[in-house]
Amino acid sequence: MKPQAKVEEIALYLGKPWKFSRLGEESLWRFEIIDGFGRGLYFRLDGDKFKIGGSFPRHKTSPWREI
Repeated sequence: MKPQAKVEEIALYLGKPWKFSRLGEESLWRFEIIDGFGRGLYFRLDGDKFKIGGSFPRHKTSPWREI
């Protein structure tokens, strides 16, 4: 299964109002699931693993934070 298909499946599992959304330009390694209320889950493909981040509200937070 391709990475985008996996993320789309996660969005379906979460149910409404969550939906798959592209992050800017089309990408083969980064994806987003949004809920329409400012929350977002971000998936970044790193080799054969997903790194997952999130933010709320989207306009005030960064989805990735390195520690």
